[in-house]
Amino acid sequence: EPLGGGAPVPLNQAVKGPMLINVFGSWCVACVVEHPILVDMKAKGMPIVGVAWRDKPENTQRFLRERGNPYAAILMDPNGLAAIELGITAAPESFLVDAKGQIIAKQAGPLTPEIAEAMLKKARGG
Repeated sequence: EPLGGGAPVPLNQAVKGPMLINVFGSWCVACVVEHPILVDMKAKGMPIVGVAWRDKPENTQRFLRERGNPYAAILMDPNGLAAIELGITAAPESFLVDAKGQIIAKQAGPLTPEIAEAMLKKARGG
């Protein structure tokens, strides 16, 4: 299905409860390495919102078709403007957001299995 278009949806309406926001790009080597960890986090019940940073929708679609799609929703940031607002300087970068929309953890660079487990635990109030 095509990405983008339509009216913007506030994140707290797109996904309920704690969520992970993951900034990625199909061009990003570290994102390829991190991707199976995101797929595993989704399987463990973590809603993940992807921000496709400085990417073309067709490249994002190919990337997810080839590797699986761990995202509950995908936001396109072709010009990098949303990333600037988040203070992102490189991909991948992930933010754990609680049910109130507050950032409670941040990971600059690729998630590791250990960091992912810690974020899952924190999201569950542990």
